Amino acid sequence: VPRSIVQQAMDFTAPRGRMEMGGLLVGHIDNEGVTHVVTGFFPEQIRATPGYCEFDGSWVAIAASACQHANENSDDRSCPDVRVVGWIHTHPDLGLFLSSIDVSTYSSLKGMVPDSKFIAIVVDPLRNEDGVFPSEHRPRHYVEASGISDLDEGLRGRYHMFLDRIQETRKIKGTEQIPAVLPGDLRLERLLRGDSDDSHDATRRGFQRLKSKVWELEDEVNSLKSSLGGLNLIKRQISSIHARLDAIETSKEKSASQVSSLNSLLSKLIG
Repeated sequence: VPRSIVQQAMDFTAPRGRMEMGGLLVGHIDNEGVTHVVTGFFPEQIRATPGYCEFDGSWVAIAASACQHANENSDDRSCPDVRVVGWIHTHPDLGLFLSSIDVSTYSSLKGMVPDSKFIAIVVDPLRNEDGVFPSEHRPRHYVEASGISDLDEGLRGRYHMFLDRIQETRKIKGTEQIPAVLPGDLRLERLLRGDSDDSHDATRRGFQRLKSKVWELEDEVNSLKSSLGGLNLIKRQISSIHARLDAIETSKEKSASQVSSLNSLLSKLIG
Protein backbone atom coordinates (compact mmCIF):
# COMPACT_ATOMS: atom_id res chain seq x y z
CA VAL A 1 0.00 0.00 0.00
CA PRO A 2 1.70 3.25 -1.09
CA ARG A 3 1.97 6.12 1.38
CA SER A 4 0.33 8.41 -1.16
CA ILE A 5 -3.01 6.60 -0.83
CA VAL A 6 -3.28 7.01 2.95
CA GLN A 7 -1.96 10.58 2.82
CA GLN A 8 -4.57 11.55 0.23
CA ALA A 9 -7.24 9.91 2.37
CA MET A 10 -6.04 11.82 5.44
CA ASP A 11 -5.91 15.13 3.57
CA PHE A 12 -9.42 14.71 2.23
CA THR A 13 -11.10 13.49 5.42
CA ALA A 14 -9.31 15.61 8.07
CA PRO A 15 -11.53 18.67 7.42
CA ARG A 16 -14.58 16.49 8.20
CA GLY A 17 -13.51 16.46 11.85
CA ARG A 18 -14.87 13.47 13.75
CA MET A 19 -17.28 12.27 11.06
CA GLU A 20 -16.23 8.87 9.70
CA MET A 21 -15.99 8.13 5.98
CA GLY A 22 -15.53 4.95 3.96
CA GLY A 23 -14.42 4.08 0.44
CA LEU A 24 -13.09 1.40 -1.88
CA LEU A 25 -9.55 0.46 -2.90
CA VAL A 26 -8.56 -0.79 -6.35
CA GLY A 27 -5.39 -2.68 -7.22
CA HIS A 28 -4.15 -6.01 -8.49
CA ILE A 29 -2.77 -9.36 -7.32
CA ASP A 30 0.72 -10.12 -8.63
CA ASN A 31 2.07 -13.51 -9.74
CA GLU A 32 3.16 -14.30 -6.19
CA GLY A 33 -0.30 -13.63 -4.78
CA VAL A 34 0.64 -10.29 -3.18
CA THR A 35 -2.09 -7.63 -3.05
CA HIS A 36 -1.09 -4.21 -4.43
CA VAL A 37 -3.27 -1.16 -3.77
CA VAL A 38 -2.91 1.54 -6.43
CA THR A 39 -5.97 3.79 -6.34
CA GLY A 40 -9.45 4.18 -4.86
CA PHE A 41 -12.30 6.57 -4.18
CA PHE A 42 -14.76 7.76 -1.55
CA PRO A 43 -18.41 7.56 -2.67
CA GLU A 44 -21.23 9.50 -1.07
CA GLN A 45 -21.95 8.35 2.48
CA ILE A 46 -25.55 7.39 3.18
CA ARG A 47 -24.76 7.59 6.90
CA ALA A 48 -21.85 9.19 8.73
CA THR A 49 -21.41 9.76 12.46
CA PRO A 50 -18.40 10.06 14.82
CA GLY A 51 -18.51 6.27 15.22
CA TYR A 52 -19.99 4.86 12.01
CA CYS A 53 -20.05 5.31 8.24
CA GLU A 54 -21.83 3.56 5.40
CA PHE A 55 -21.99 3.88 1.63
CA ASP A 56 -24.35 2.18 -0.80
CA GLY A 57 -23.28 -1.33 -1.76
CA SER A 58 -23.93 -0.58 -5.42
CA TRP A 59 -20.59 1.25 -5.49
CA VAL A 60 -18.81 -2.10 -5.29
CA ALA A 61 -20.53 -3.12 -8.54
CA ILE A 62 -19.73 0.26 -10.13
CA ALA A 63 -16.05 -0.09 -9.21
CA ALA A 64 -15.98 -3.70 -10.46
CA SER A 65 -17.57 -2.61 -13.74
CA ALA A 66 -14.92 0.11 -14.20
CA CYS A 67 -12.22 -2.48 -13.52
CA GLN A 68 -13.76 -4.84 -16.09
CA HIS A 69 -13.82 -2.03 -18.65
CA ALA A 70 -10.09 -1.40 -18.07
CA ASN A 71 -9.20 -5.07 -18.27
CA GLU A 72 -11.19 -5.75 -21.43
CA ASN A 73 -9.83 -2.72 -23.28
CA SER A 74 -6.18 -3.20 -22.40
CA ASP A 75 -3.81 -4.02 -25.27
CA ASP A 76 -1.40 -5.78 -22.91
CA ARG A 77 -2.95 -9.16 -22.10
CA SER A 78 -0.02 -10.19 -19.86
CA CYS A 79 -0.98 -7.76 -17.09
CA PRO A 80 -2.79 -8.92 -13.97
CA ASP A 81 -6.40 -7.79 -13.80
CA VAL A 82 -7.31 -4.54 -12.09
CA ARG A 83 -9.88 -5.26 -9.39
CA VAL A 84 -11.41 -4.15 -6.10
CA VAL A 85 -8.88 -5.26 -3.49
CA GLY A 86 -9.90 -3.46 -0.33
CA TRP A 87 -11.88 -1.07 1.76
CA ILE A 88 -10.72 2.11 3.49
CA HIS A 89 -12.42 4.02 6.26
CA THR A 90 -11.56 6.60 8.89
CA HIS A 91 -11.43 6.50 12.69
CA PRO A 92 -11.10 10.22 13.52
CA ASP A 93 -9.37 10.55 16.91
CA LEU A 94 -10.25 6.93 17.76
CA GLY A 95 -7.03 5.14 16.88
CA LEU A 96 -6.42 2.05 14.78
CA PHE A 97 -8.51 -1.09 15.23
CA LEU A 98 -11.45 -2.92 13.69
CA SER A 99 -14.67 -2.63 15.67
CA SER A 100 -17.23 -5.42 15.67
CA ILE A 101 -19.16 -3.52 12.98
CA ASP A 102 -15.93 -3.10 10.97
CA VAL A 103 -15.28 -6.84 11.16
CA SER A 104 -18.80 -7.53 9.89
CA THR A 105 -18.39 -5.02 7.04
CA TYR A 106 -14.96 -6.44 6.20
CA SER A 107 -16.38 -9.98 5.99
CA SER A 108 -19.31 -8.84 3.86
CA LEU A 109 -17.11 -6.99 1.35
CA LYS A 110 -14.57 -9.78 1.31
CA GLY A 111 -17.33 -12.20 0.33
CA MET A 112 -17.97 -10.16 -2.82
CA VAL A 113 -14.59 -11.02 -4.36
CA PRO A 114 -14.09 -14.53 -5.82
CA ASP A 115 -10.84 -15.49 -4.07
CA SER A 116 -11.41 -13.57 -0.81
CA LYS A 117 -8.21 -11.57 -1.33
CA PHE A 118 -9.23 -8.37 0.36
CA ILE A 119 -7.62 -5.91 2.81
CA ALA A 120 -8.82 -3.09 5.01
CA ILE A 121 -7.13 0.23 5.72
CA VAL A 122 -8.02 2.35 8.73
CA VAL A 123 -6.94 5.98 8.78
CA ASP A 124 -7.05 8.34 11.74
CA PRO A 125 -6.67 11.76 10.09
CA LEU A 126 -6.70 13.63 13.40
CA ARG A 127 -3.85 11.59 14.91
CA ASN A 128 -2.07 11.15 11.58
CA GLU A 129 -2.09 7.34 11.89
CA ASP A 130 -2.83 4.56 9.43
CA GLY A 131 -2.98 0.79 9.51
CA VAL A 132 -3.33 -1.96 6.91
CA PHE A 133 -5.35 -4.91 8.22
CA PRO A 134 -4.73 -8.12 6.24
CA SER A 135 -7.50 -10.08 8.00
CA GLU A 136 -10.79 -9.41 9.74
CA HIS A 137 -9.94 -12.16 12.22
CA ARG A 138 -7.18 -10.08 13.82
CA PRO A 139 -8.87 -6.72 14.50
CA ARG A 140 -5.85 -5.19 16.24
CA HIS A 141 -3.12 -6.53 13.99
CA TYR A 142 -1.98 -4.06 11.35
CA VAL A 143 1.06 -2.70 9.56
CA GLU A 144 1.72 0.85 8.41
CA ALA A 145 1.37 1.65 4.71
CA SER A 146 4.71 2.00 2.97
CA GLY A 147 6.37 2.13 -0.43
CA ILE A 148 5.28 3.34 -3.85
CA SER A 149 3.42 1.81 -6.78
CA ASP A 150 5.74 0.06 -9.24
CA LEU A 151 3.74 -0.19 -12.49
CA ASP A 152 4.78 -1.20 -15.98
CA GLU A 153 3.21 0.56 -18.97
CA GLY A 154 0.53 -2.08 -19.40
CA LEU A 155 -0.70 -1.83 -15.82
CA ARG A 156 -0.38 1.95 -15.82
CA GLY A 157 -2.63 2.05 -18.88
CA ARG A 158 -5.24 -0.12 -17.19
CA TYR A 159 -5.34 2.07 -14.12
CA HIS A 160 -5.75 5.17 -16.25
CA MET A 161 -8.66 3.51 -18.06
CA PHE A 162 -10.20 2.65 -14.69
CA LEU A 163 -9.81 6.21 -13.42
CA ASP A 164 -11.14 7.61 -16.70
CA ARG A 165 -14.28 5.51 -16.25
CA ILE A 166 -14.67 6.62 -12.63
CA GLN A 167 -14.32 10.26 -13.70
CA GLU A 168 -16.96 9.70 -16.41
CA THR A 169 -19.28 8.22 -13.79
CA ARG A 170 -18.58 11.23 -11.59
CA LYS A 171 -19.57 13.64 -14.35
CA ILE A 172 -22.82 11.76 -14.91
CA LYS A 173 -23.78 11.28 -11.25
CA GLY A 174 -22.29 14.51 -9.88
CA THR A 175 -19.36 15.33 -7.64
CA GLU A 176 -21.48 14.85 -4.53
CA GLN A 177 -21.84 11.17 -5.49
CA ILE A 178 -18.07 10.68 -5.76
CA PRO A 179 -16.62 13.46 -3.59
CA ALA A 180 -13.05 12.16 -3.73
CA VAL A 181 -10.87 10.06 -6.02
CA LEU A 182 -7.58 8.79 -4.57
CA PRO A 183 -5.16 8.52 -7.51
CA GLY A 184 -2.24 7.42 -5.32
CA ASP A 185 1.12 7.63 -7.09
CA LEU A 186 -0.69 8.43 -10.36
CA ARG A 187 -1.69 11.86 -8.99
CA LEU A 188 0.57 14.01 -11.18
CA GLU A 189 -0.37 12.09 -14.32
CA ARG A 190 -4.06 12.46 -13.49
CA LEU A 191 -3.66 16.20 -12.90
CA LEU A 192 -2.07 16.50 -16.35
CA ARG A 193 -5.13 14.72 -17.74
CA GLY A 194 -7.38 17.35 -16.19
CA ASP A 195 -8.60 15.61 -13.02
CA SER A 196 -9.35 17.68 -9.95
CA ASP A 197 -6.98 17.41 -6.98
CA ASP A 198 -9.62 16.38 -4.45
CA SER A 199 -7.37 15.88 -1.43
CA HIS A 200 -5.49 19.13 -1.96
CA ASP A 201 -8.72 21.05 -2.58
CA ALA A 202 -10.28 19.63 0.60
CA THR A 203 -7.22 20.64 2.62
CA ARG A 204 -7.35 24.16 1.16
CA ARG A 205 -11.07 24.49 1.94
CA GLY A 206 -10.47 23.16 5.43
CA PHE A 207 -7.69 25.70 5.95
CA GLN A 208 -9.98 28.52 4.82
CA ARG A 209 -12.70 27.34 7.21
CA LEU A 210 -10.12 27.18 9.99
CA LYS A 211 -8.99 30.73 9.25
CA SER A 212 -12.61 31.86 9.28
CA LYS A 213 -13.13 30.15 12.64
CA VAL A 214 -10.01 31.85 14.03
CA TRP A 215 -11.37 35.21 12.91
CA GLU A 216 -14.69 34.44 14.59
CA LEU A 217 -12.88 33.53 17.81
CA GLU A 218 -10.86 36.75 17.60
CA ASP A 219 -14.11 38.71 17.28
CA GLU A 220 -15.54 36.88 20.30
CA VAL A 221 -12.40 37.61 22.34
CA ASN A 222 -12.56 41.29 21.39
CA SER A 223 -16.23 41.32 22.32
CA LEU A 224 -15.44 39.75 25.68
CA LYS A 225 -12.67 42.30 26.21
CA SER A 226 -15.16 45.10 25.50
CA SER A 227 -17.64 43.51 27.88
CA LEU A 228 -14.90 43.16 30.49
CA GLY A 229 -14.00 46.82 30.00
CA GLY A 230 -17.64 47.75 30.57
CA LEU A 231 -17.73 45.61 33.71
CA ASN A 232 -14.60 47.32 35.01
CA LEU A 233 -16.24 50.70 34.43
CA ILE A 234 -19.35 49.58 36.31
CA LYS A 235 -17.12 48.26 39.10
CA ARG A 236 -15.38 51.64 39.36
CA GLN A 237 -18.73 53.43 39.39
CA ILE A 238 -20.01 51.14 42.15
CA SER A 239 -16.85 51.77 44.16
CA SER A 240 -17.36 55.51 43.72
CA ILE A 241 -20.96 55.23 44.89
CA HIS A 242 -19.83 53.24 47.94
CA ALA A 243 -17.28 55.94 48.74
CA ARG A 244 -19.92 58.66 48.47
CA LEU A 245 -22.31 56.68 50.67
CA ASP A 246 -19.55 56.23 53.25
CA ALA A 247 -18.88 59.97 53.12
CA ILE A 248 -22.57 60.71 53.59
CA GLU A 249 -22.75 58.23 56.49
CA THR A 250 -19.71 59.85 58.10
CA SER A 251 -21.27 63.28 57.56
CA LYS A 252 -24.50 62.11 59.14
CA GLU A 253 -22.63 60.79 62.16
CA LYS A 254 -20.82 64.14 62.55
CA SER A 255 -24.12 66.03 62.20
CA ALA A 256 -25.77 63.82 64.78
CA SER A 257 -22.87 64.44 67.19
CA GLN A 258 -23.11 68.18 66.63
CA VAL A 259 -26.86 68.13 67.24
CA SER A 260 -26.32 66.16 70.44
CA SER A 261 -23.75 68.72 71.64
CA LEU A 262 -26.08 71.62 70.88
CA ASN A 263 -28.94 69.92 72.71
CA SER A 264 -26.69 69.39 75.73
CA LEU A 265 -25.60 73.04 75.70
CA LEU A 266 -29.20 74.21 75.32
CA SER A 267 -30.26 72.11 78.27
CA LYS A 268 -27.59 73.68 80.46
CA LEU A 269 -28.62 77.17 79.42
CA ILE A 270 -32.27 76.54 80.09
CA GLY A 271 -31.55 74.75 83.34
